Amino acid sequence: MAAAEFQADDDRLVEAVYDTVMRPEQWPDMLDQLAAHADCLTATLIAAESLAITAWAGNAASSSAMNRFFRDGWAASDPTLTRALAAGTTGFVDDHALFSPDEIDSLPLYRAFRRPSGLGWQAVTVIDATADRPVLLSVHRPYERGPVAPEAIARLDRLRPDLVRAVRLSAQLERERADAVVAALARLGLPAATLAADGRLQAANAAFRDLMPGLAEDRPDRLGFVDAAIDRPFRNRIERGPADRGTGRLTLPVTATGGDALMVHLAPLPAATPDVFGTARWLVTCARTGDAGGVDPVLLQTLFGLTPAEVRVARGLASGETLSGLAAQHGLGRETVRSQLKSVMLKTKTHRQVDLVRLLTGMARLTWA
Repeated sequence: MAAAEFQADDDRLVEAVYDTVMRPEQWPDMLDQLAAHADCLTATLIAAESLAITAWAGNAASSSAMNRFFRDGWAASDPTLTRALAAGTTGFVDDHALFSPDEIDSLPLYRAFRRPSGLGWQAVTVIDATADRPVLLSVHRPYERGPVAPEAIARLDRLRPDLVRAVRLSAQLERERADAVVAALARLGLPAATLAADGRLQAANAAFRDLMPGLAEDRPDRLGFVDAAIDRPFRNRIERGPADRGTGRLTLPVTATGGDALMVHLAPLPAATPDVFGTARWLVTCARTGDAGGVDPVLLQTLFGLTPAEVRVARGLASGETLSGLAAQHGLGRETVRSQLKSVMLKTKTHRQVDLVRLLTGMARLTWA
C-alpha cells in the first residue's frame, strides 16, 4: 500500500475512533478496522482492576477466542498486562518485547491457547483509562502468518494518541452516566448508590449517604449492611456477579431506626458502553414505605425493570382493578394481561397476586430516608 493510501486509511480510522466515543456500539467495528490496518485478524480491549482482568470488548473475529480466554481460566494466568506495565512502554510492542523466545515456544498460554485460537502473534499497548484501571489494547494474527510486522506497529503507534483519547473519553462518559443515575434518583427523593462488580461503592447521592453508617457501611471490600439478615443475601448476590441474571433483582425488607420498614433493592446496572470503560455494575436503592396515594410508574420501572405495559397492570391491580377489567379497559385479551401479570410477579419476586398487591400497596407512597 502506498504512503498516500496509508494516510487516507489512518484518517478514516481516526474518524472511526472518535465516532465510538458518542456511538459506543461502534467499538467492535472500529476494532475490526484497526486489526485490518495492522494486517491482523482480531483486536481487543481488555480492562483490569488491581491487575485482575475484569472485562473486554473486541471485534467479531475475537469473540470465540475471548470467550474461551475467560471460560477456561487463561485470563487469570496471562502475564501480558503485568509485563507491559513493568516495561513502561508508551507505544505498541510485539511478543518479543515481553516474552523470551523460549517462553513463546513453551508457555501453555501460547501453545495451548493462543496458537489454536488464531492469536499466535500480537502487538499490545497499555492505556490508563483511569488512575487504577489500565486497559490493554491488542491486535493479533495467526501463528502461521508470523509476528506483527514493524511497519504495522509503526502504523498503530501513529494512531495511539487518538486511541488513548477515545478510551479515556469513553471511561469519563461512563463515570458521568453512573453519577447521573444516582443524581436523577435523588431528584425523585430516592437514596441510591452504584457499586463495582465486587460490591465496592462507586457513587452515592446524599440521601443514600444519610443512611450510613446506621444502615449501610462503606467497607474496604464492598458495601455492607449492619443487619446481618440483609447483608448475607446481599453479599451472596454480589458474589454471583451482575452477569448472573438468573435470579434477577434482589429486594430485601429491613427495619430501620425508629421501626420504619425499609426496602433495600439491588439490581444489575445496564451498560450503555462496553464494560471495559466503566466500573459501576450495580444499582442499590433504599426506601421507606407508606400507605397512601398511587404507585409511581417511574419507581416501578427503576426498582423492578417493569415495562410500560407491566406498570399499567401493576398500578391497576394496586387500585383494585381485576384482570378482566384491565383487559377490557385497554382492549387486550385476558391471556395477554395474565401474561403481563406473570412477568410482573417474576420481576417483583412475588408468588401470589395477593402478595403482589400487598407489596404495591406498601409502595403506594414512598417517604425517603
